[in-house]
Amino acid sequence: MHRNIIERAYELAASGDAPDILHVKMKLSAEGYTHIDSHLDGSKIRADLRALIARSQARDMVHSG
Repeated sequence: MHRNIIERAYELAASGDAPDILHVKMKLSAEGYTHIDSHLDGSKIRADLRALIARSQARDMVHSG
């Protein structure tokens, strides 16, 4: 059973494994999620995902530097 697609998108964005929203979408597709664009189309969701990605990238830079 899949997790909720929105929850999973947030997890992927925060994980540091996706450098941008396109990669979040690609990972969701690879995991078998469908209708991804319609679920992630809202401006608030996209802004949240971008913020999580930026935060995870900043965290990774601090830990690698």
